[in-house]
Amino acid sequence: MVNVITINPSPLFQIRLENDDLTMSGSQSESVGCILRGQLVLAITEPVKVKVIKLIFQGKSKISVKKECDTNVTDYCEERVLYQHDWVFLSAQNKYQVLNPDNYYWNFELVLPGTLTETIDTWNESYVRYSLKAVAERPFFSPNIHTERKVRINRCLISNFLVSLQSMFVHNSWENKVEYDISVGSKYICFGGRIPIEIVLKSLMSEYKVFQISYGFKEIATYNIRSKKVTRERILYSTKDQSVPYYEGTWTKNEKILISKSSCLADSENGQIQIRHELNFSIIILNEKDMQFTELRNSLPVVITCPISSTDDIGLPAYDYHCLDKGVPEDSSSLYSDTNSPLAGELDNVDLNSLPSYDSISSLIPTPVIDTILPPSYVL
Repeated sequence: MVNVITINPSPLFQIRLENDDLTMSGSQSESVGCILRGQLVLAITEPVKVKVIKLIFQGKSKISVKKECDTNVTDYCEERVLYQHDWVFLSAQNKYQVLNPDNYYWNFELVLPGTLTETIDTWNESYVRYSLKAVAERPFFSPNIHTERKVRINRCLISNFLVSLQSMFVHNSWENKVEYDISVGSKYICFGGRIPIEIVLKSLMSEYKVFQISYGFKEIATYNIRSKKVTRERILYSTKDQSVPYYEGTWTKNEKILISKSSCLADSENGQIQIRHELNFSIIILNEKDMQFTELRNSLPVVITCPISSTDDIGLPAYDYHCLDKGVPEDSSSLYSDTNSPLAGELDNVDLNSLPSYDSISSLIPTPVIDTILPPSYVL
């Protein structure tokens, strides 16, 4: 006697996105926002009873600030929902609706306002994060079907290329004894770039010499919680040099600081967490006559931001412009199934987590999977 055991594979429930790493151009008051586009896919090989199929896009913030005297004790903690949008793709008129074995998919599109706070993950467990969560609610004691996808929102604070060329420069003198110039090339530094620092000093009196030059790159985070502002700082880079190159009465110090996403946050100005950066300089002057030291201090603000997008000059597309599959009905909220669609390729060979760009998506979006490439039932 042969026992036949049928193993029913789990349904394929997936959120496909055109892009899960979005960029807004300009500050919250300047930006026109960006567009989140994608597709929710449900592929089943057996009948499934469903009450509701819905998708939720949500932005949440958490501010957790520890006491400076005890890093193990949380002084402030607050969580908030900053933004939410819901789609209901299927809602049964009665208790439930039976979906036959097939492939179902729903396109979605959401214009995100430029006033949204960008994604922030600080070093002390405070954050602003966005995600998409989908659920297929089932009746009785059947387990619901869930899927989730993270979405990152970046902000490029450089509104145009000319703004990125703004230089930061300080010229100062101390009691007509020492003159110094400090420059950092540009106020705006993109991730992956370097901050070019140049310090030039000239002694106007022979007895005054440069003893030491030091500087640090600092990140300052301000948290708004319970009508209070709490500020925390951390030093990202620091150095000091007592052997500054000297030539013909002038001391010159050059340095480049690498800016990476792994070690630094982007500047941000919003109602939850403000991030800014600053270069602090210290120059110690020695009077060789009386061996007295004098310290000169100065600072320069630096804006760390995402690179300028090549599509920043492209406005939002018209609402009647079809960016998704031309074969998909315009009413993306309706239930759609196509059992005769051509084979798009095996799942392992299709990048289900990444859709093409706006310009190419109409021709490259994967065709919804068909029955022949769904997980099979196994017979033992």
